[in-house]
Amino acid sequence: MKAKDDLGQTALHLLCERGASLELAAVQVLLDKCPDVTGICDDQGQMPLHKLVEGYDSSYTCRLKATYEVGLKWLLNVNPIVAFAEDLNGKTPLSL
Repeated sequence: MKAKDDLGQTALHLLCERGASLELAAVQVLLDKCPDVTGICDDQGQMPLHKLVEGYDSSYTCRLKATYEVGLKWLLNVNPIVAFAEDLNGKTPLSL
């Protein structure tokens, strides 16, 4: 669950990159089995929350926004401090 690809991304990073197309069941399994994965940085210093926030699109339908918001809440409930984590460019998920 903590395995990384060639860009240093975990499975949770890859799921979160999908934004509102997030597979909530897969995210829940990862968070239940390995909550530490929320704090793992990729090669750009980004955590899964960075990826989720980066992928947000204001044109999401209500259903997609709801999925996005659930994923956001889950990540923050597991590890709230990641909201303030800076990537290599000094960006936090709150500033993206």
